[in-house]
Amino acid sequence: MPSEPTAPIESDPSPGRVAAAWRAFWRDHRWELLISLALTPLVIYSFGERLEWSEQRPDGVAFDDPAFRVLGPWNVTWLILPLSWTSMILWARRCLTRPLLLIDFGQLYAVVMGLKILTMTLLPLYAPPDIIELKDPYIEAIFYQGEPRLRDLMFSGHTAQPIALALLLAPGRLRWVLFGLAAAIGFLVVAQHVHYSIDVLAAPPCVWLGWRLQRWVIGHWRDPAVLH
Repeated sequence: MPSEPTAPIESDPSPGRVAAAWRAFWRDHRWELLISLALTPLVIYSFGERLEWSEQRPDGVAFDDPAFRVLGPWNVTWLILPLSWTSMILWARRCLTRPLLLIDFGQLYAVVMGLKILTMTLLPLYAPPDIIELKDPYIEAIFYQGEPRLRDLMFSGHTAQPIALALLLAPGRLRWVLFGLAAAIGFLVVAQHVHYSIDVLAAPPCVWLGWRLQRWVIGHWRDPAVLH
């Protein structure tokens, strides 16, 4: 039995429609939500531990990025963070009447973090020598625990985030807006020398792989009617 409408949600959803969507979500997907929430601390802890290990790792790869010869370093944190937060706000509005997207994002985020642990392990890049640290309050509070993590590199998480959000949506204007925000963020993190260009270029295929994996896994227990 389909648990949510598959029609695309337009702007200005009514309070009644929002309430109905959340009641159906809790009725049909509460156990998936509760299990996902229970596993969230494990994902945060595992990624934080791997970041600390990566930061202290004695070996690494020094990459002479051609992009750095023409870009920066410029401190454009004041642009990167608003663009990142804008992507979340635009996407969160869509969740008002599609709350299942919240679970989807949490699951996809966990898979992407797993892939990021793998890529950082296989390609332990040294931080760019003239890096300008990107101070993101959200990332610092949850993953960095107040400590600088300059080797959080392969691949770019700030670029990956809006791509992940876009892939969870049905094709449409918002999806392309999010892809555009990802491209802008990718350019800016390279300009700030927070990430190498290869970090940014690796983000789209890694997120796409994570998205396909997440879709395949949840397809084993969810009704196909609620999958994109």
